[in-house]
Amino acid sequence: MQSVLQSKSLTRQMIINHVLIVMLTAIIAGLPGIFILRAEHNKHAWTQVEQGAYNMKTLYTARQNELIAFAKLVGHRSCLQATVMAQDAQGALEHLADLISGTEVSLVVLCDNDDQIITTTLDLPVEGMCLNDAERGFVLMPGENSQNVWVFGSHYLGDHASGLGRVIAGIPANDALADAVHLQSGLEYSILQGNTPVATSLANNQDDLKTAFASIPVFGTFDESFQRTFKLNGESYYAVNQILENSPDLRYEVAISVEDIVATQQQLLVMLVAGILVVIVFGSLAGIFLARRISRPLEQLTSTAVTFSSGNLSSPVEVQSDLREVVLVTKALEDARVKLLDVMTELSDEKAWTNHLLESITEGIVTLDDQHRITFFSRGAERMTGLDREQVRGRSCDEVFKLPEANAQFSQIIPSNGKESRVIVELADQRWVTFSFTGALLSKAGATETETALVFRDVSDEEVIHRRLGYFIANITHEFRTPLSALAASIELLMDQARSITAEDLEHLLGSLHLSVLRLQTMIDNLIESASISAGHFRVSPRATEFEKIVSDTVSLMTPLFQKYGQHLVVQIPEHLSPVIADSKRTMQVLVNLLSNAHKFSPADADICIQATQENGFVRVAVTDHGPGIPPDQRSYLFHRLNRLNLMASSAKAGAGLGLPVVKAIVEAQGGQIGVEDCPGGGAQFWFTMKVAGEG
Repeated sequence: MQSVLQSKSLTRQMIINHVLIVMLTAIIAGLPGIFILRAEHNKHAWTQVEQGAYNMKTLYTARQNELIAFAKLVGHRSCLQATVMAQDAQGALEHLADLISGTEVSLVVLCDNDDQIITTTLDLPVEGMCLNDAERGFVLMPGENSQNVWVFGSHYLGDHASGLGRVIAGIPANDALADAVHLQSGLEYSILQGNTPVATSLANNQDDLKTAFASIPVFGTFDESFQRTFKLNGESYYAVNQILENSPDLRYEVAISVEDIVATQQQLLVMLVAGILVVIVFGSLAGIFLARRISRPLEQLTSTAVTFSSGNLSSPVEVQSDLREVVLVTKALEDARVKLLDVMTELSDEKAWTNHLLESITEGIVTLDDQHRITFFSRGAERMTGLDREQVRGRSCDEVFKLPEANAQFSQIIPSNGKESRVIVELADQRWVTFSFTGALLSKAGATETETALVFRDVSDEEVIHRRLGYFIANITHEFRTPLSALAASIELLMDQARSITAEDLEHLLGSLHLSVLRLQTMIDNLIESASISAGHFRVSPRATEFEKIVSDTVSLMTPLFQKYGQHLVVQIPEHLSPVIADSKRTMQVLVNLLSNAHKFSPADADICIQATQENGFVRVAVTDHGPGIPPDQRSYLFHRLNRLNLMASSAKAGAGLGLPVVKAIVEAQGGQIGVEDCPGGGAQFWFTMKVAGEG
């Protein structure tokens, strides 16, 4: 016997123990079931009551849905709508009488948009129903002998936009309905106002009913749903009491008689009380034996399974047991854990690498299913479009990539496999950008559906540079043509009339030649410097320099230009100005560019001023003109390459857009700053700074 009980077979042990339990149960005649049966009886009774309450709620919901459907059907009758629009209440009533004929609906109320009654099929005080905006519910109305409860459902007359009003349909929730429910379910059903029954399937003796419902608390002092027990005509009942939906002043109660259950429990108690102690002793011994032999390893295995389900595969499977089946299961779980951990680690590494690769790609990547819905949206796509991947996933690509044409759809112009196309789309911030899309077809192994992968990048800047380069080439051609034409004309005049030309005319021609050469030299210098900046070869050689000498050379160079157009160059430099750290040639180029711009945009006979001040270790130089000024919205782009003011872009005075970027590069390379401000009297003031020698 001992060898049998110590068998390492879990199946054999379970068979032996179950045989022992069955033998004990047969001998004791089911003594262990007394408390379980009692609890189960009570639980079953309460379950029936709860289910009955749920069924009643479902029944009333179905009735309300039927009433709503009936009201909707009535509300869509065009002949009824015509009588309402014609304010023919009698005609509407006649239509309603025809509609409710042969149905269980006895009450139909038409209400206008001001919650006033148009007509009603019953002479009842239904004013409150028109004031109730609920789609469904219950209403308490006075009857001939007592209060009556009506179930109602409502719908718009016509549709919501018609503004004709509402249709309310109702049926009475009376004793007849309660009796019908009782016959169907075997449960007692009541509708209460406070603790007074309005409709009930219980006995009609009012005194007995009053006693049975007297234990219900005063309205407003109890929860929406509660359980109670009561006695009626000597029988015990279990009941569930709940508020009627959308009717806080009404409650309904479902009850069941438990008299048979109580009698059965008493008989079981008398018959089985003698065997309870024996069952407890033998059941406990058997339970302890089984718990020690079975539950402990099973609990360990359960704990291991829970650990696996949480994603933790690093902990080994360890179960202390002598049972052969448990040992085999433990070994199988450990082998599966090791293999699964290897696979998960490999998949995790591959996924991490794939995600890192996708996140590192600056271009946007989007995948579309066969319905052109977005299934993947990379981080690069988020950065370029300003949209979150959770916002666009599952949406149509036509909603995300909006085209400028009113009826154009992005799905219709998706590039074919390996092809590229440039498309203008609207972003979330209502900006229009140009994207270059490249398409590719994807097909998963074993799947019949194909997806489309789109790789796109923002080429808006490339388009802008391309257009600006065109403007630049056209403008630089014009810029070179003008001084060269002047040079050619002056030289031709000298060649033809060199002997007869006067000294004054000769001086004028030489001055014109000098200005044309100066203009060409300035343009060539700017082109060379701009090319050096782009190539990364731009260099300056700042050293301690007298700024007065730079200004003097610049004034000598630019004076003929200003004299030709009657402009006045004013220099305001304080005495004993400290030397500055600057490249003399480059700084002179800065002043020449700023003075040339001031000359272009200033009227004839205007003053153009050069001012210098020293403070905080810097010399601040300002060139002031009396031109049209710089619009505020263009100042941030003023020092960009190939950029020209929109104000003068079409003017003959507009340059190639190279001078100011070169000026900015020279000033910043010398450790200074540059900017532009408005002048109080009109015009613009360009300023830049240079470090004072020996400071900082």
